[in-house]
Amino acid sequence: MMDEKTSGSLISYFNKLLDFYQKFLGLEKEKLDDLQNGRLDLLDECLKREQAFVLEARGLEQERAKLMDLTPQPDAQFRALIPQFPGEYREQAQALFRRLSSVLEEMKETNQQNTVLLEQKLHAASAVIDKLKNRSELRKTYDEKIRDGSQPPAFLSTKI
Repeated sequence: MMDEKTSGSLISYFNKLLDFYQKFLGLEKEKLDDLQNGRLDLLDECLKREQAFVLEARGLEQERAKLMDLTPQPDAQFRALIPQFPGEYREQAQALFRRLSSVLEEMKETNQQNTVLLEQKLHAASAVIDKLKNRSELRKTYDEKIRDGSQPPAFLSTKI
């Protein structure tokens, strides 16, 4: 059985983790919306914010490791620790586990959708670049559009 102080610390940590992943999920949904609506120019900013989340996740993982060392089963997963919580904390831990699992599952699904859309966009971009490379008249048109500052005939820059 876990003591009350450790139980309270774990509950607090998992609430913080839930809040973190809900915000991260919001960013992933924003990125999905940008991809679905062709707002590729906004992806760079999303990726910068995503990198900040990844760094924060590393810090949270270090915090988790320290807290887990205080438990009777330091190598256990959160689900396996739930029976170790004192009665008054056990129900709260179980509810947190369900909510966190739900958010993480939704995040996994959203990330998978992002990956599929990004792969489709990359395939389309590769096809346009291949056309430009193999057809000098298209390359000339593209270069002229770039020089005069107007939009090239494709949706991307060859700098990608």
